Amino acid sequence: MYRIDKHSLQHPSRRMISNRNISPLAFGYSYEIDSTDERTWYRLLQTFDDGNIYQTQACAKEVGGRRNICHLVLKLNDEIVAIALAKVKKLPVIGLGIASVFRGPIWRKIGTSPNVEFFRQAVRALRNEFVCRQGLALRVYFFTFEDDALGISSIFADEMFSLAGNEASDRTILMDLGPSLVDLRQALSPMWTRNLKTAIKSKLEVIQGTSDEMFGEFIGIYEEMVSRKNFTDAVDIYQYRQAQAQLPDALKMNILLCKSEAGLCSGLIYS
Repeated sequence: MYRIDKHSLQHPSRRMISNRNISPLAFGYSYEIDSTDERTWYRLLQTFDDGNIYQTQACAKEVGGRRNICHLVLKLNDEIVAIALAKVKKLPVIGLGIASVFRGPIWRKIGTSPNVEFFRQAVRALRNEFVCRQGLALRVYFFTFEDDALGISSIFADEMFSLAGNEASDRTILMDLGPSLVDLRQALSPMWTRNLKTAIKSKLEVIQGTSDEMFGEFIGIYEEMVSRKNFTDAVDIYQYRQAQAQLPDALKMNILLCKSEAGLCSGLIYS
């Protein structure tokens, strides 16, 4: 997570940030705030490769609580090149608060090579709007990889963001699914090969869909798993179910349920 707080931009003798702290966008770039309706926003999300459920109004409202939502649209010569949804929470009367952008900004246009300048200008626009103009703290929850081939971390540093504490690292496994099914199976370890043979003999049935009924079935085995393994569940699965009901069909999460002769045995939800 990257953050930028008010005190990191203001002079010690000042209590408020002036517009002199704003960094102008590069030539040809401009941004708009809350200029799109919900239907238009969903359409825009589907024009980006990195569009995701966390940048939808439904998820922003339901997951983590309802807050004020702002939509930022970045343009280059009137063409939309990046977007970002931010959740804003302000304290009453005094006006202090925080803006949070989760899994954004969105900047990888479908069918084009990644233009990292779109990302830089989007980050700058977020800073200008929420920190400089609105006087808020700003936190951007954005994943970067260790090799950081596109220099995302450097862009955040250039735009006066800092890492928020010692965030734990996750591990991502990239697997080439290009080989044939036969070659993929031959590359499996002996243990996975045995498990696969057992699954094939079990006459399992896999069902795919997006319905609320399937979501309910998934919740049943999900809660059973959490209880059986004594997990500390940080996810409110019911919030995601509520978000699912509000999403348009094209953006709904996909549900996979696996059934055996004994009944439902496993499930998966992915976006």
